[in-house]
Amino acid sequence: MLMRTMGIKSIKEFDQPLYAKNVEKLKKGFDSPLSSAILTDTASVRYMALVDSITVKDAYQPVQILYFKKGQLQSYHANCYAKGTITGNLDWNVLGRFDQYIPSSVKPTQHEKWNLQKLSNIMDLGLSDQQTTSNDVIVLIWTSAFMKQALSAKEVIQENLKLAKPSSPSPLIVLANNDHFFAHVMQEEAIEDLVKDRLTATEYQKYLKHKDR
Repeated sequence: MLMRTMGIKSIKEFDQPLYAKNVEKLKKGFDSPLSSAILTDTASVRYMALVDSITVKDAYQPVQILYFKKGQLQSYHANCYAKGTITGNLDWNVLGRFDQYIPSSVKPTQHEKWNLQKLSNIMDLGLSDQQTTSNDVIVLIWTSAFMKQALSAKEVIQENLKLAKPSSPSPLIVLANNDHFFAHVMQEEAIEDLVKDRLTATEYQKYLKHKDR
């Protein structure tokens, strides 16, 4: 009952009709160009091993917002840093972080050694070299398991875009779905075994180094 109230849905596997319905909800209301991608569980796990100052626990979160400028991460947000309620609605604008464009990041980003091109390659986002090095790109990582929270993230992005300079090119919005990974999570499978199985030896060592931070 509590999960239903909070808008959390237990998913057992990737459901194409459910994904199609939900991604259309997320696309609604954007004037900016849109792109969407379905992440494999391997892509989600490799992302968890990619981050530096952003922790593995952050990268594990079901809903995340990443702002990039000329391919470099400028602002990072995750559902665990938003103000929650018993109904599952989230206030992402804690401390007025979204009162400016680009929003103030909840974590330092200057120490991240990866860029948008690297993220695109790992997640298979299908972005061109030009898209990963010019203008602004906003990546919304989401799952159907936490759709209410994903919709609140969409809404805060749309409101934030109103603060961008009118003369600036509209950012590309990338909707990256991680239902494949969260199907494992919701079924309470051994995630550590999945991580070890999907990562290279080098990636796994980095994951182990950072996972308890």
